[in-house]
Amino acid sequence: MNTIEETDKQAYDQAIRWLARRSYGSWELQQRLLQEGGVPEVVTRVCARCQELGYLDDAAFALSRARYRLHHGHYGPRRVWAELRALHVADELIQQALDFLLEEEDLLSLARSALAKRFGVMEGRAGEPSDPTCRQESKRRYDFLSRRGFNDAVIWQVLR
Repeated sequence: MNTIEETDKQAYDQAIRWLARRSYGSWELQQRLLQEGGVPEVVTRVCARCQELGYLDDAAFALSRARYRLHHGHYGPRRVWAELRALHVADELIQQALDFLLEEEDLLSLARSALAKRFGVMEGRAGEPSDPTCRQESKRRYDFLSRRGFNDAVIWQVLR
């Protein structure tokens, strides 16, 4: 076996070890292999091979990451979109994943559960500050949900 084949095999084995632990987007895996000292041509070949075999799939990665961030991270669609864009996932794949997941889930319930996790169970309607006259508390909750990636319409419905 010559050094090119050995280098390819080492990079491929490393990629498979990482992919066995969790899913990666194509760009993310390429960056990780390059950080480990991979040669760009080898990294490109390894990623192409992983895609051919179905081990590396950006659509499945987008769906998996979006599902986890929406349900377990209590993040809104804007935040999930931004995180996936930062990982260089294509816009259409992000949109497909979010559309699919938001058909199943209600944004109001996601926002309410994020509020409940952060501020605890509140008296009154779900998501409502315990003292509705306290503007500062309402602002804290609004800012929290906004940072989590929920849009204004959803936030105002939850805070009413």
